[in-house]
This record gives sequence, structure tokens and C-alpha cells, in this order.
Amino acid sequence: MTKDIADATPVPILGSDWFDPLEAGVRRQLRSLIEGLLEEELTAALKRTRYQRGAAAAGHRNGHRERQVLGTFGAVTVSVPRARVAGADGKPTEWRSQGLAAYQRPTRRAEALIAGT
Repeated sequence: MTKDIADATPVPILGSDWFDPLEAGVRRQLRSLIEGLLEEELTAALKRTRYQRGAAAAGHRNGHRERQVLGTFGAVTVSVPRARVAGADGKPTEWRSQGLAAYQRPTRRAEALIAGT
């Protein structure tokens, strides 16, 4: 195995010379989990999977954008899908995730921890 899969993101509390491959692996898996949840939510809203064609589609995908989420696990940059979905009146509107609210940076658990200190 010659491919290095470790993330060399520095941990601000411990200094720039410290690196934990387990922590980096957990963050990478967490990013994949969050992105997967957002993709599944969009698939349900559009009533079709990615690249699937059909008359029952409720809109279309429109790329991705980067968002940083701060949780008890630390800061993670995730790729949030964008889409246009048909509204109740038939006009297309921007899709918004129910799991990741607009302008939400810290998770609810992180907000509770911050407020508790």
C-alpha cells in the first residue's frame, strides 16, 4: 500500500507538530457520513437518484458548495449538494436541507456545550 490516506490537518490545541492518524480517519469518515446523509435527503426531495431520468422528477441538481460544520468532533468541511426543486406553486426554488439549516455552523450539541461553559 503506497497511497497515504492520512489527513495532515493540524490540531490547533496540540500544536502543529502533533498528528493522530486515528483522529484524522474519524474526521474523514464523519465527513463521508454527513455528505451521504445530505445526498440521500436530496434524492428523496427530487424523487430520483443522481443521473436517473424520468417524468416524476421534482427538480434538478445544481452542483455542490463547501460548508464548514463545527461539532463536538471538531471542525469539518463538507460538500453540500445544491438543487432546484419545484415548489407547491410549480415554480422552482432553491433546495434547503432540513438536517443542516442555513447559516448553521455549530451543531446543536456543540452549541449546548459552548453555552454550558
